[in-house]
Amino acid sequence: MKTTLLAILAFAPIGVIVLASLSVMGIVDPAWADILLETRGFLNPVAIFCFLALLVYLIDIWRNPRVPAEKRALWTVVLFAANWYALPFYFWFYVRKA
Repeated sequence: MKTTLLAILAFAPIGVIVLASLSVMGIVDPAWADILLETRGFLNPVAIFCFLALLVYLIDIWRNPRVPAEKRALWTVVLFAANWYALPFYFWFYVRKA
């Protein structure tokens, strides 16, 4: 269950980007973008999702025994700096085999 949730959180932003790219190219109906990218002030559902994914992964970094203690601070900085770009890599290295 935990592994499945972390996999969804890691790879869902990539799916949104693929859909956005297909929408820009005219392959997919752009109506879905109105729902996902609708701004509500400064936030939209995709930004909220990425922020929640970051929080879940930060908690996992500090609680996962598979992450070496000397690399926890490094992964924290990497996730803050690269956010959804780094999520699949962290998943592949430390969560997938659990």
